Amino acid sequence: MSPATHPRGAAAWARDLAMGARFAVDGGREGWVRTLLTAVGVGLGVTLLLGAASVPHLMESRQERREARLIDLNTEKGTRPGAGTLLYRYSDTEFRGAGVHGTLLRPDGRSPVRPPGVHTLPRAGEMVVSPALGELLAAPGGALLHERLGRTVVGTIAAPGLAGPGELTYYAGDDSLTASGEVHRISHFGGALTTAPMNPTLGVIVVVACVVLLMPVVVLIATAVRFGGERRDRRMAALRLVGADRRMTRRMAAGEALCGALGGLLLGAGLFLLARRFIGRITLWDVNAFPSDLTPHPALVALIVLAVPLSAVLVTLVALRGVAIEPLGVVRQHTPRRRRVWWRLPLPVLGAVVLLLTGRAGPSPADARLHPALLAGGALLVLFGISMLLPWLVEAVVARLRGGPVPWQLAIRRLQLSSGTAARSVSGITVAVAGAIALQMLFAAVQDDFVRVAGQDGTPGRLTVTLPARDATTGRKTAEAFRATKGVRGVTAVLSSSALPAPDLAGPLAMATLTLDPHVPDAAEYARNTAARLDPAADVIGPHRAEQDSQFTSVRTGLLVASTVTMALIAASMLVSTLEQLRERRRLLAVLVAFGTRRADLGWSVLWQTAVPVALGLGLAVVGGCGLGLTLLRLVGKSAPDWSVIWPMTGAGAALVLVVTLLSLPPLWRLMRPDGLRTE
Repeated sequence: MSPATHPRGAAAWARDLAMGARFAVDGGREGWVRTLLTAVGVGLGVTLLLGAASVPHLMESRQERREARLIDLNTEKGTRPGAGTLLYRYSDTEFRGAGVHGTLLRPDGRSPVRPPGVHTLPRAGEMVVSPALGELLAAPGGALLHERLGRTVVGTIAAPGLAGPGELTYYAGDDSLTASGEVHRISHFGGALTTAPMNPTLGVIVVVACVVLLMPVVVLIATAVRFGGERRDRRMAALRLVGADRRMTRRMAAGEALCGALGGLLLGAGLFLLARRFIGRITLWDVNAFPSDLTPHPALVALIVLAVPLSAVLVTLVALRGVAIEPLGVVRQHTPRRRRVWWRLPLPVLGAVVLLLTGRAGPSPADARLHPALLAGGALLVLFGISMLLPWLVEAVVARLRGGPVPWQLAIRRLQLSSGTAARSVSGITVAVAGAIALQMLFAAVQDDFVRVAGQDGTPGRLTVTLPARDATTGRKTAEAFRATKGVRGVTAVLSSSALPAPDLAGPLAMATLTLDPHVPDAAEYARNTAARLDPAADVIGPHRAEQDSQFTSVRTGLLVASTVTMALIAASMLVSTLEQLRERRRLLAVLVAFGTRRADLGWSVLWQTAVPVALGLGLAVVGGCGLGLTLLRLVGKSAPDWSVIWPMTGAGAALVLVVTLLSLPPLWRLMRPDGLRTE
């Protein structure tokens, strides 16, 4: 092709990218495996990104269903009996630590309003239950709860009437309800949940949590698109030999990475849709959702579709800046240069300064002087700086290691030759652990500000029961009933009666303090059953019942769920990365075995090769996470960190890597077979 007709600009990019994509799919078995590993690594990250993009719709859907069944007493005051009205009263209980939400109903006429998800109102002695509660009542372990509720199940609450598929709730008919006290008359269901302004401290947690959870995903995707880099560069050298210039080879390499990224997008979408089908069967930290709740926001989906391929191209081009691809071979940085720390260390320091400049979270939203963009940018700089420090730290440490047993020497020599690959493989877990430590320090410092302790007695093994006193004999009957209850060792009953003759004040109450036998399983459940038989309106309270702020509970639960999913996907991605590194070294491993190296030595060398970067990464995560945590504590006006939260997160990260290493051993044994010496 003559210079006059040689494609330039966008046409040259399109041609070379297409050629690189062709190499990815037509490069034989090696090309397919490399592309598949890249697609799997990218796909796991895309799955998590799509899940994150579904959070807005998930929260909106749950709130809409909760509002649809809400009863707004402010609009129902003065409602008179009619054909469509009914009386209701809440009748909540607890069973083995799980809350059960119940509502008693009594229609006034022949066409009463129905709660969402209920086709026919239950009559007296009947109830309709959520699917999860129905399964619990039908199971052998639910006999005590079935006895407590004491009604026949005649129907199931449909999805529009449930916050989630795992919710334990029921509606029951009760002809004894009368409009007084806690019994109210309503003419419709539905209302608006009042949402208070976000507490500024929780705002800090939410913004930082988004950065902490998404930063490892970016690292994982950036690592995945560099799978098979050494083999790809050697193939690019062959293309230089037949006339391709440096720019063409770099664009072809970018096209190959782009093909893997596009495959990862498709695979990630497929994994997301598959997980979406089974999401209703999974409960994490008492939270679950319907499949329809997991619907990504269209704008966020478009951003993911554009950002992932673009990131693959940019990462590949940046990675090739230190590689000279010549017609006779590949030279990685003609004179190997040691990584410098002078530009890496200022990144987390600058991030901490930015965080401190965002202002301070005041005691109320009106006093808050926070800038979410600066807050997110500061946290991002700190975590990005930690990920940039890890390659330098690994290189600096392994360069000074000498001697030792054969497995140790094999591992250290490999790390000395390619410390960057080892650092990339553990950078995701390093960033995740550092961010988790910072958030746990912040949570531990502020949780007392959002928790109120309720309960009448702080002694373990005691319950306090309060129920309406019908007459003067209620206290005696209550005491006798509980003394005859299995698992109750002692009863103290008190009858109290509100001195002013005001009609709105509560009536006399009977109160009993129960001492439970610790040797009787389900002693508390037997006591609750007795309380329900005495009066469905009985309130049973355990010692030190902690009542948390609803916003704090929502943020904490959401963070725990997201952290669990993120760590699981990080483990899967690390396993893929480890398998890719072993595949790259297949011929080398086979040669070492052929020359007499013991398989056990090679197995231990792989373990040490993983353990050294992991130990350095976790040490860096502890230092960086504590630094970020202390900065955030100062931002919210706290000065007493809880250092005990460091070790569970560090131990979880180490255990995660150990599991990944053990899972990679079977493929390692297969790669050390003699057929690994074959070449094409």
